[in-house]
Amino acid sequence: MTYTISKLQALDFLLKRITTERDYPFLFNKNFKLVVEVNNNYWYGDFVRMESNLPFQYHIDNMGDVEKVRFSPTGSNSTPAFSKIWTTFFKATKGNDNYQFFSNPFKEIDDLSLLFEALISVLNSADIQDEDSSVTPYLYNANSLDGKYSMQFMNIANEKIKLVSIIEITN
Repeated sequence: MTYTISKLQALDFLLKRITTERDYPFLFNKNFKLVVEVNNNYWYGDFVRMESNLPFQYHIDNMGDVEKVRFSPTGSNSTPAFSKIWTTFFKATKGNDNYQFFSNPFKEIDDLSLLFEALISVLNSADIQDEDSSVTPYLYNANSLDGKYSMQFMNIANEKIKLVSIIEITN
């Protein structure tokens, strides 16, 4: 299935954020990457860069100064894509009767394919639109799955992006 960059940024945020939670032993402190197909090539990397559990990017302001812009999933300055997936995840893991999960599966997951399924379920339940993210449409730390290519970033604006897997980077 193909996804918009906004949805993949939200999903990457969620994946990175939940790996900081001790309640999820299989996920805790792991370096997981989404694997995507772009133009018939497989890539992994970071759809968002994180610092202190918040996505960020650098921005050149009108004065020519470089600033670090942080994006929050909560509060009055929240970014809709991150807010929507975080709210959906929170509802899903609280055993809400109106959601597919009656209990929190992320506490029990010990298999990457189950993690993939659970994350996709949350993503598909969050109503994320193209305009919900103002994060630059890059795949940072882009690496081809075959190891032939590595780039600091890859501009993937207006690309059809197929999400195919999750891998763990151990080095």
